[in-house]
Amino acid sequence: MKKIVLFLLFPLLMVGCKPNDDKPKPNEGKPADASEIQEGKCGENLIVIDSSKTDSNWRSQNERFFCELKLPTRKDNHTHNYYIIDLDKVNVLNRDEVGKWLKKNTKFICYEESYQYIEKQHDIEITPVLTQQISNLNKATITFKDLKTEISKISNFDTLYYDTYVQFSLESGKVKVTPFADFDYTKNLYSIPLLKSILYNNRTISDQSYLEFYDVSTDSGKQIIVFGIRDATNLVLFYDISVNPFYFNFFTK
Repeated sequence: MKKIVLFLLFPLLMVGCKPNDDKPKPNEGKPADASEIQEGKCGENLIVIDSSKTDSNWRSQNERFFCELKLPTRKDNHTHNYYIIDLDKVNVLNRDEVGKWLKKNTKFICYEESYQYIEKQHDIEITPVLTQQISNLNKATITFKDLKTEISKISNFDTLYYDTYVQFSLESGKVKVTPFADFDYTKNLYSIPLLKSILYNNRTISDQSYLEFYDVSTDSGKQIIVFGIRDATNLVLFYDISVNPFYFNFFTK
């Protein structure tokens, strides 16, 4: 979780992993603290790969991105084999290259196991300063159900992952959704897995929850769109915009 101090920083379809002992031996799922990242082993931008869907060629091409981390036990207590990918090892400097890697490997990703890490990299800690600053911003609201309907005009929301990104804009008080086939960090894009991770990880968020999109000016004068989600307890959870294609913090003027 990112923290904000004196600045405004903005940031379900489940695919389970299955064991496959014929593949090169990956990590084996065992109980662990979900927030534990072994120092020197894994960074923070993590994705879980289903080892049973890969082969030796895939491993040889991607093993330099592997890191060691034990996943928590699944809800159904199923032990599974997997690889942990540190996306910073894919390319920490070229954000678009990470987007290309995710799109290329989207069918290998264990989304159910990855959602905890996807959301964690994008959420923002709420502070009184943040709450005060956003209260004066131009915004538009939409329910999660209606947002999914808008995205499904592009393609079925339930079957979209890193093969499509979406750009949000505010027009006449409404949220406009524009699809992009490829990630481009200059376009203020959001990934579908982020939206799915929020629904999957938070029981107080449902299709009836409201998303609040804000029009923000950065310190460099760039206009961006950021969003918060109001859950069943009226708490607003904030997420910042995508760059790696994880999310980046911008200062407002």
